[in-house]
Amino acid sequence: MQSLHYQLHKIPVEGGVLSVGEWGNAGPVLLCSHGITANHLSFLDFARQTLGEFRLLAPDHRGRGLSASVAGPYSMEAHARDLVAVLDYFNIERAPAHIGHSMGAFIGVVAKALYSDRLGEFILVDGGLPLADELPQGLTTQQVVEAVIGPSMAR
Repeated sequence: MQSLHYQLHKIPVEGGVLSVGEWGNAGPVLLCSHGITANHLSFLDFARQTLGEFRLLAPDHRGRGLSASVAGPYSMEAHARDLVAVLDYFNIERAPAHIGHSMGAFIGVVAKALYSDRLGEFILVDGGLPLADELPQGLTTQQVVEAVIGPSMAR
C-alpha cells in the first residue's frame, strides 16, 4: 500500500511567511485554496482519496491557520499574489488546476483574472462570483467580493 507523502513548507511572501502543505510528489499539480474558517488541512481527505494521482499544494492563506501571523493586506488580490508565490517557490510555471472552497473559490476567481497564464482550469466549491455580465449594474467584481465575504473577513 502506497503511503501518503506530506510536507509542510514555509514560503516567504510580502508580510511574512506562508505555510503550505504538500501532499504527493508526482502527477499534475492541484493548487488548493481553503475557505475562510479553514486551513490547508481541509484538503487532507481529498489528498488521501487521490493518493498517487496528483500533487496537491495547499497554503494556509494569510491571516489563517499556520499563516495567521502574515500581515495584511488580506484582500483577494493579496491571496492571489500568494498563490503565485507558491508556484514560484516550487518552480511551477503553470498549475494545471486550482480548487477553491468557499473563500478559496473567490481567491481562485481573482487569481485567474490576474494571472491567467499561471493557472489552468479551476473548480469552485461553494463559492465564486457571477460572470461579469451578470454583476448587478454599476458594481465591480471587487465590490461584489467585499459585499459577499466582507462581513466574514471583518470578523
